[in-house]
Amino acid sequence: MNHELQTYSLHIPNTSCLKGELYALLSSQEQDRAQRLCIPEKKEQFIITRGVLRLLLSQQLNISAHDIAIQRRHSGKPFVQSSPKLHFNISHSFEYAVFALSDHNVGIDIEYCDPTFDVQASLSFLHPKEKSYLRQKDYDQALFFELWTHKEAWGKLHGDLTHEDWSNWTVPTDHPRISLEIHRDYKATCFQRHIHKHHHHCLTTYSLKDLLKKQ
Repeated sequence: MNHELQTYSLHIPNTSCLKGELYALLSSQEQDRAQRLCIPEKKEQFIITRGVLRLLLSQQLNISAHDIAIQRRHSGKPFVQSSPKLHFNISHSFEYAVFALSDHNVGIDIEYCDPTFDVQASLSFLHPKEKSYLRQKDYDQALFFELWTHKEAWGKLHGDLTHEDWSNWTVPTDHPRISLEIHRDYKATCFQRHIHKHHHHCLTTYSLKDLLKKQ
């Protein structure tokens, strides 16, 4: 992969016409899982994101997308059985999906910034330090989504953290690249952008290589 972090974004509705072809790329287990999904939107989302992931992995590994065997580590993180050194992560929210591939451990998260979202109703999922931070910021909604994507991406970077009680841990703010007070000053690890003129999303990507470089 030339030792680089690669990220891709996908507008799911624009790919709906390829759903049949992407479904054919899935493993039999993935196809069975797709058939068990009762909500049409969730089913389409699963087929498209998994199919596109296989295409991206196929491009990196030069093997058939359908033949890629995806397994899970003890932490729950997925990996390609024939190429365990290739790391990847996916996330989706509303109409968008994002993908991260790297030769180092990686975590990515995207969230739709719903303007009707009640921040205070979700505080039970946060660490006391995070609650205090939001309280100081008058429960600013945009900051909540930035904080949440930081937390999701950090948890997915480590894998096993996503199975813990989320109120018991937080992104370590003593790291030179991580501070809740400078969300909008991130360079490589966090950025916020409009990826569609009608739908505001917040996106965070953590790469272990990026973090190690600053230690």
